[in-house]
Amino acid sequence: MSRNDRFFQTTNAQKEDERKAAKSSNKNGQPIKLPSKVLAIIADPSSNDRVYAAESSGTARRVDLVTGNIDHAYTGPTAPLTCLALSTPTPSSPSTDDPTLYAGSWDRTIWSWSTTTRTRRKTFTNGHRDFVKCLLYVSLPLTTTTLNRPPSHLPLLISGSSDTSIIIWDATSAAKLHVLQGHSMGVLSLALDPASLYPPSPPSPSSNPTTTASPPEPPTPTLFSSSSSPTINQWSLLPTPRNPLTKLLAAPSPDATPLTPHSASIYALTFAPSVPGNEEPDLYTASADRSITCLSRERGWEVDERIEMGTHVRCLAVSSDGSWLAAGGRDEDIRIFDTASGEERGRWAGHFDEVVGVLFTGPAAQGTGVGVGERAVSCSLDGTIRTWALSSLRETAALDGEKEDGEDKAGGGGKGKGREEEGAGGGEGGMGTGVRERDMAGQVYDQGHLFRGGAEDSGDAVGGLSGEEIVLSSEEAAELGALMGEDGGDPFD
Repeated sequence: MSRNDRFFQTTNAQKEDERKAAKSSNKNGQPIKLPSKVLAIIADPSSNDRVYAAESSGTARRVDLVTGNIDHAYTGPTAPLTCLALSTPTPSSPSTDDPTLYAGSWDRTIWSWSTTTRTRRKTFTNGHRDFVKCLLYVSLPLTTTTLNRPPSHLPLLISGSSDTSIIIWDATSAAKLHVLQGHSMGVLSLALDPASLYPPSPPSPSSNPTTTASPPEPPTPTLFSSSSSPTINQWSLLPTPRNPLTKLLAAPSPDATPLTPHSASIYALTFAPSVPGNEEPDLYTASADRSITCLSRERGWEVDERIEMGTHVRCLAVSSDGSWLAAGGRDEDIRIFDTASGEERGRWAGHFDEVVGVLFTGPAAQGTGVGVGERAVSCSLDGTIRTWALSSLRETAALDGEKEDGEDKAGGGGKGKGREEEGAGGGEGGMGTGVRERDMAGQVYDQGHLFRGGAEDSGDAVGGLSGEEIVLSSEEAAELGALMGEDGGDPFD
């Protein structure tokens, strides 16, 4: 940063820059540096050693966690990419097919590429009127009961946006199938209930041999969505017999009222993995109210436990066996919790800006160094991706055994059912001073307001409705300020 730039900074902003600069040299988690801020990561199901990353520069990359190679780039967009999704193989789409990488952008569109050749595929346009914030690829199973034909799968791409809408697309043709309206503020996260994808277990055989058991009802896939409101909505996805691609029905789930487990924006939703013995997993949520909750399926999605983090929580993930919960946010650390007890089992420090993505991945190839066993992978606005081995945590958990520990870890979260920390939901009025207007991708941002200026909405990749003003929540304003590099100090404090 030049001396002239520092002249316009507050003292707090200068101190924060100095703190980050000092911390940036650490090598914890074997950092892989990308050219710009990393806004999202997803796992590569074909290799435990790779992830896909979305950057603020508009580039998506496949990142090798072992070699650090980042040359496999997917280009085209010029606005920041906020979210990613990857197509998955199905019986009707063999694993030999070339998977598709999807990326949502600030330019209101969704881009897609071949993962192997990196050639551009369909662009999903004329859908959202604002930033695309989250993506979910769904291979919807279609039973013979549903379509009166052999089982197949319906490839869907579901997107959520700052314009408050959710759009369901044909993932292959990019045709817009359905628009869901129900949130009053921007949609931040999407999750599909894994237990809703398959028909219920058949009824027990009747003791009366003359009685014919009724066939099981077809599954009703259920989508969960969260927003800045903060609410969680549930939606039923119902393909129809005649033409599922153009007659997809989507509506609020019957008798499902919005869930309100938090008092501020709900940034992330994730279900625990569906594993033998836990085929109907619970739902985990992360929020700007500085807490994580586990919503119990058996109790109708009531809060079963709450983990207080003491900081805005932006991302979370559950390990493949369901035993560990990883979370990250504005305090820049990665925390690992025992899902059975809610206790914090470990904390990794290394990032020097907000953590915005975390996931678990399987063992690396033997002899490759860090994380030969199961690993957690994190990304941050500091532009790095870091990898953390879980082996030490599992050893610690084994040593603890049945030890009772009712005290919160120092500086960490503690389990408390239904308990909310007094004053949680920070971020109100947290924009700092000296915020100046900044133009980026056709948007002008000023103190919590987003103005779309200039051109009429002509369907171009960048541009907006003339004179349209969008009032952001405090959390959205802070996020936008951080991403655009505001000079008014740390907008999160």
